[in-house]
Formats: sequence, structure tokens, C-alpha cells
Amino acid sequence: MEDLIVLLEGILLFEPELYVSLAEKYDFASIYLKEISNKDSKIMQYNTQQLIYFLSMNITPKDLPIEKLPLVQILNHFLNNNVLFSYGSLSHSLYELLPLLIEEYSKLNIKEKLNTSIKFKQIIDYIQAYPSTEVSQSNRIDNFLLGLLKTARKFLTIDSSRKSFDTKESIELIKQVFNSCLFPAETGEYSCRTEATREIAYDIVIALVKDNVECCVQLIRDCIFPMKEKIPSLGLWEKSSNNYERSELGYIGLKNLGCICYINSMLQQFFIILPFRNAIITVRDNIPPQITKEGIDDNLMHQFQRIFIYLLNSNRRDFNPGAFCYSFKELDGRPTNTAIQRDAFEFLNILFERLEKALKDTPYKRLLQSIFGGKSCSQIKCSNCGHIIVTYEDYYTLSLEIKNQRDLNDSLKRYISESTVSDYKCNNCDKKVDVARRTLISTLPNVLIIHLQRFTFNLDTFMNEKIHTRVEFPNVLDMTRYTTEGYEEEKKGKLSYDNEAEIKRKSSDVEGHVKEKADKEPKLNHKEKEKKELKDQGYYNFKLVGVLMHIGNAEGGHYYSYINTNRGKTANETCTTKDKWLEFNDSIISPFVFKDLETECFGGSIDDISTGCVDDNSEVARLIGGCSKSAYMLIYERNKKGVIPLKEEEAEADVTLESLDCDSTAVSRAGYKVYVKDIKETYRLYDYYDLPFKIPNEIAAVNLNVIYRKY
Repeated sequence: MEDLIVLLEGILLFEPELYVSLAEKYDFASIYLKEISNKDSKIMQYNTQQLIYFLSMNITPKDLPIEKLPLVQILNHFLNNNVLFSYGSLSHSLYELLPLLIEEYSKLNIKEKLNTSIKFKQIIDYIQAYPSTEVSQSNRIDNFLLGLLKTARKFLTIDSSRKSFDTKESIELIKQVFNSCLFPAETGEYSCRTEATREIAYDIVIALVKDNVECCVQLIRDCIFPMKEKIPSLGLWEKSSNNYERSELGYIGLKNLGCICYINSMLQQFFIILPFRNAIITVRDNIPPQITKEGIDDNLMHQFQRIFIYLLNSNRRDFNPGAFCYSFKELDGRPTNTAIQRDAFEFLNILFERLEKALKDTPYKRLLQSIFGGKSCSQIKCSNCGHIIVTYEDYYTLSLEIKNQRDLNDSLKRYISESTVSDYKCNNCDKKVDVARRTLISTLPNVLIIHLQRFTFNLDTFMNEKIHTRVEFPNVLDMTRYTTEGYEEEKKGKLSYDNEAEIKRKSSDVEGHVKEKADKEPKLNHKEKEKKELKDQGYYNFKLVGVLMHIGNAEGGHYYSYINTNRGKTANETCTTKDKWLEFNDSIISPFVFKDLETECFGGSIDDISTGCVDDNSEVARLIGGCSKSAYMLIYERNKKGVIPLKEEEAEADVTLESLDCDSTAVSRAGYKVYVKDIKETYRLYDYYDLPFKIPNEIAAVNLNVIYRKY
């Protein structure tokens, strides 16, 4: 068909009268409109556009009866057969051409004029409900919307169209365009978010007001004056609103209220973990708001949800987490002191503990364990009788020593390395003996958070110190050799399971000595004695998706995050270097070039700097004895995810959802309360759908504030 169109264009270019005989046999209008919206070929769209314009301009009433003219045929087909909006964004070329054809049509002496006033109203009604894809921050234009607006504007330039509206109709159309395209009245939703479409919308309003004093008065009274109260006043030092709205990268920051960068950087990491974000937003703890005299809901879960909801829906540049800090209490029960910087890892552990408590009585009580939770396996082997005690312990993070370690794998090897404990009372042989102790990974989580122990307490100086050691870490981490089954496979025969028992962990480490107590060591059946077999490699492979950074020393510094934002179904499971990475630094969101990971994140001692291993020759680095910036926590996501179970004993809602892996309609019907009947009902980590969250009034007000501030 593409070759045929090109050939036809060439023939008619030299012999336009051939169209006369061809038009009697073929419905060229339908063919042209089909090909001009051909999504598979931009060349085809362009060639068809040129052919239509050529025929419309060159074949006149002298050549054909008016009803047979290509201009008339195409416009009648397009405007009078209910296909005005059926081509959508695929027909950018068509909507560029349509205003030109309308202009030429208006010059013809045709008794039956186009119903331009009716079509104008249809376009404005359609735009009012149209979900615009424009993004103001990046000036990304919705070409379909642009074409519709150009067509509507062209209708108004035809005097007969504009004059066909009485004053009442004109006023209603003015309000409709003003509120749906330019300045929303209540909802914060509006179509025209770029200069190109807004300019045309302004032209339409001006054309409707032109030469009509009453329309002008109504516009000022009902549309412009009410905006006065909504336009925010600039602060003393605010001269521009360019940096007031959501980043063009699609995310908003968190305002640093003093020294809470350790909170902000971790919360942004959580927000990008899609199933965790979705679950937190949909949690209902059935606890009424606990409003304080400051007007704050003193409920940590509610404030945690509020942050995620704002990060998802707000159009502001950043969000103020002051209410979250108020509800996240210090150990003495007072609100978080935003003037004191805390350790990000300490904050993370406390947050996990409090979220676990908050989720305990909800369908999401297994959420943390299913996403972040794994199990470690501690093995103690008696040197006298060979008896082995195995204990299991849940973990949400792995904390690794990095002192004198070259890379992450060295730290993991140290984590699972064997140590000797003396004077241990073996319950099996009833003697005090030396035992070999080792910790391995029994179960791997979906999201693995690794803490690098960069802060230590120097017993000689009685001061905290930061370890600036250069620690390399891979883009893809293979955890096979650090698991119980992987270790057995690698060191087969060196550690056997003669007898094992799972006991509750009651241990304390004092100067390398460990005391274990067990009331009962049950005998195991044959099935329990079987060794674990290796799983599919995807279970052990983890892709780097986040780095929480620290810059400074042990006495002070700053936290920020690098995050892979390409998550969900479109994520590259094996290569993080091709994904989109961003830097989240409090209120500022900026691109991060992944090839700079080594320079920015590995850190390095003064020796590393002098040998050129670290690109940091600043005087500060030499004064503190190393590179001041380095990775503090690493977030890895497993390639082959495990399921995330939900369970509720009694379903009380009208609708029982099978899982969170469902359409938005089902979630809406259930009122965001998710109930499932048994533990097998799950959703996977990579299954993500946008939640149909209704924006609260306060967020709508914030978004309106952004619009009025900008325009």
C-alpha cells in the first residue's frame, strides 16, 4: 500500500485530471484516512498527508462537481460519520492537516456548510473528559490534544461558527475551556500543560469573548476573580516558581527539616519498591486519627501512608515530612528531633520494628517478612562428638564488616566464616569443649538490604570513626555460596549433618564466648535430615537497585540515595546498567549516570586516593584520611521473586480479592480493603499496577496551588 500511495502521488502530480475518473470507482476518502493514521509507518503517514493536501489544493470545482472534490469527500467523511475522535494519537498528521482543509472548505461556494458550531462543541466536550498525557516539566506535548485544539480554533475563525452561539452558550463554552484546559476549579486536573496547547486554548477563549461585552464581564467575574484567592504569594526570597513543581523526571523530593536526610534517603528507597508502596497505601488499620493539639494525626502508619500518597500524587517539588517525624518517636517518647542527625541503619531497624507491630492485625502482617525477610542458619559443631545444633533467625538486613575487606564478596565470606568458641557445654556428650561456629543464609529475601559497617567505635580513643576503606560491590550479586545448600555443595564432606535440632535462639556473645540453651532436642525423621538442594540460579542472583550514600565522617555528614527507578514488569532482570537511575537528595531529584557508580560509591582510604584507585584529590579527603563519600547501604532485588502471601481469617468485605494482582476496578470495589481466604493467594514482586487512589482534598489543593503559582 505504501508503494501504491507513492506511485499514485507521482502520477496525480503530473496528471491531476486522472483523479476525476478514479474517484467515480473508488472511495479514496476512506483509503486516505486509513493510511494517514497508519501507526506502523511514519513515511506512509507523511506521504498520505502530502497527497491529500495536493489533491485538495489542485482539484477544483472546474475539474469535478463539488460533491466529488477530494477536499469535500475527506471532510464529509471525517466530520459527518462519527469518526472525529476515533483516530486518536495515531493521527497526528491528520490533525495537522484538518485545519488547513477547513480553511479551504470555507472558501467554497457551498450551500450546505459544515456544522462547525456542533463540531466545536463536540471537541470541547471531548477535551474536557480526555486524559491528557502532557507533562509540563518536560514540555512533552500531547499531539492528539494539540490537533483537536487547532481544529476547534479553526472552527471559530469561520465567522458563521462563532456567530451561531448566543451569549449564554458562549459563556458556558468559555468556562468549559477555561476550567478544563487552563485553570481547574476544584480537582486539579486540566488538559493543557505545555506552552503549545495553552496558547491555543487562550486563543479559543479570546475568540469566544471577542466583541461580546457580557461574555468578557462573565469571564472576569466567574473565572479570573475567583483565582485571586488561590494564587499563592511568593515569600521574601522567592523570585521564581521554576523549581516549585514536580521534577520533570517524574518524582518529588522530601524536604530536609534540618538533619533528617537519613530519613528521607531511606523513605525514597522504600517508595520505589512497588509492591511495598502499593501495600502500605492500601493498608487500613481501623484506628481512628489521633489528632494532637498541633493538628497532627499521631499515628506512624497513617503518616507513612501519607508520605507515599503525596509522593505518588502531588505535583509539588517536594513534600514536608514534619508530621511523620512527629509520629516517629524517639526512645524517650518524644517526637524525632529534626536538628539531630541519626544513623540511617539504626532508623531502618526501628522503622521495621514499628511497621511490623502496626501491620500485625491487618491482612498485611506478612508483608515485611515476604519482601525483606530472610532466615539465617547458625551451626555449632562439637569438636568432641561431632554433634551439630542448628538454629534459625529471621533477618530484614545483613550487616557486614568491611574493615580490611576488598569487596562485598570478601565481606560475605567473612560473614559465613567459621570461628571457634571455647568452653562450650555440649548437651550431647555433656562436656566443655571447643566448638566450631558458622552462620549461613538459609532463606533469601525478595529484596536484600545490605548494611556496610562503616562506623565503628575506637576503644583506644573512645570516639566514633568512619572506615573509608574502598569496598567494591557488583551490579549482579550471586548469593549461592553463602547459603546452606550452596556451602554444602562447595564444601561437600567438610560439614555433615549427623543430628540437628531447631531451638529458640537464646544466646549472648561476650568476648567470643557463646552460651546456648535448649530445653529439648527432638529426634529428626529421615525427611528432616535431607540436605537442601540447590534451587534455580534466578533464586540466588540479585540485581543492584539502590545505593544509600553517606558523605562526611563519623561526627557528621549527609545521606542521599541512588535508585534504579526502572522497576516492575519492564525492568531488565539481569542488567541494571541499562536501567534508569536517579539521585534522590532531599528535595532535589537529578539523573545519575550509572557508569559513575565506582567513583561515587566505592569509597577509598588515603592509600586508594594516592594510588589513583579513587578519583578524589580534594583537601578534605586528605584531611579525613579517605574519600568522604561512600555507599552505606545496598539494596538488591532478587531475579526470581518469591510470592508475597496475604491472609485474613474472616472476610468481611462485600468483595473478596484473590490477590493484589488484580485490575483497578476490583480494588476500587473493595474499597482498598484486601481480604484473601488462604495463604496461597499472593502477588509477585514484579507484578505492579497503578493503584486507583482518589486524591484527597488536601493534595488537590496543593496541586491547584502549583498550577496557579506557575501560570
